[in-house]
Amino acid sequence: MGTCFLCRTNLRYSLISVCKISNLSTSYNGEVGLYFYAIINLKHKLVMNLLSKIWGIITLFLAIICLIPFLGWGNWGVIILAIIGTIIGAFSSKKSGMYLNIVALLLAFFRLIFGGGII
Repeated sequence: MGTCFLCRTNLRYSLISVCKISNLSTSYNGEVGLYFYAIINLKHKLVMNLLSKIWGIITLFLAIICLIPFLGWGNWGVIILAIIGTIIGAFSSKKSGMYLNIVALLLAFFRLIFGGGII
């Protein structure tokens, strides 16, 4: 059992607990562990999913535009955006935004393969 770093409340969970007031991750002996302020809370996880979905829709739209001949070079940017969106979606409680970014990533990846990497 440990105590919160800021509010000094007792935490009765296993190895890593989260104080509801300070949102700090606290290790079992009371020392402050990793500082994940926004990722731990369910409310923030849902916001991360919404952000990942919006990011995925924009990325998928750009991937579809890059299907036009001679715009295939734009898929290099789409792949980077899709990887960032997948990382954001991995931190959410629901995985639909992550899967949308993976679809955009695969679309851009296969378009680059069939276009020779540039065209």
